Amino acid sequence: AWDRPTYAHIPLIHGPDGAKLSKRHGALGIEAYREMGYLPAGLRNYLVRLGWSHGDDELFSDAEAIAWFDLGGLNKAPARLDLEKLAHVNAHHLRSLTTGQLTDLLFAEISRSGSNPDEWPDLCDQIARLAPNLQERSKTTPELLENTKFLMQKRPLIIAPKMQKHLSEETRTLIKDLMEEFSRLREWDRDPLDDALAAFCSERDLKVGKIAPALRAALTGGLPAPSIADVLYGLGRDEALARLTDQAA
Repeated sequence: AWDRPTYAHIPLIHGPDGAKLSKRHGALGIEAYREMGYLPAGLRNYLVRLGWSHGDDELFSDAEAIAWFDLGGLNKAPARLDLEKLAHVNAHHLRSLTTGQLTDLLFAEISRSGSNPDEWPDLCDQIARLAPNLQERSKTTPELLENTKFLMQKRPLIIAPKMQKHLSEETRTLIKDLMEEFSRLREWDRDPLDDALAAFCSERDLKVGKIAPALRAALTGGLPAPSIADVLYGLGRDEALARLTDQAA
């Protein structure tokens, strides 16, 4: 005869208002969470934490969850679904991806969006250069894709209407002069690029803010992007200078 098993259940999951989770809370199937941009590891981490705890640990891997799980950690009170907390947990797992995993994830997202990553032959190298920055600025895969879009633009870039005002005759001339400084750099990296921009502005008694919006418009078209030095570095010497050339006076 078998021994009688010990029965247990985890607490119910309630909506943010404390009521039982239902369609009016937007209760969704697992496919919907994937479409919303949550990684499997991030969703598993968050779900395990609903109704169970291991001290103050909030972020953990599958292996840690398996090793730590015991019935003594179950809570009696119902858990509440918190999408902001889920995004926080997901961001941690997004930052934990290797550059290769991040690239594969982005290429899959680009393909799902209806585009072909092969249209941009330098994209893999560009993502590799900007991987930590992209991961730091993104909580979900749609955000990650949005933060990468400035790399996937065909020349000449379409400048967003709100950014066109920054490309005056004066700033276009400044861009042309600055390009000459950038062209002379032996090392195309964040610090040398940042130093070259600062020196250029200092020599002309300009504040960086005078030219930064025009540079951002010329390099990204107005799409979400990191700092100017990161944009230049991420695009690479040839693509960055080519985009600046398109807008230079």
